[in-house]
Amino acid sequence: MKNPSAKRIEEFVNDNVQSKFREGQLNESSLSLRGLMKISIVFRRYLTGVFHTRVEYPDDKEIKKTEGNI
Repeated sequence: MKNPSAKRIEEFVNDNVQSKFREGQLNESSLSLRGLMKISIVFRRYLTGVFHTRVEYPDDKEIKKTEGNI
């Protein structure tokens, strides 16, 4: 997934769970709709954590530049 955001991850997980449900792939499982919702929430949280945006820290040269201006 390019440019993963919380919204795009949510849509991705929800679309996948709904398509598996509609296709009947979960008919023989003992999962309830409540259970599926809990699973999708956990997947969203996990994937959001994996793909969260990293903070860019300045390198040493940038720090020295700003220290000289203070």
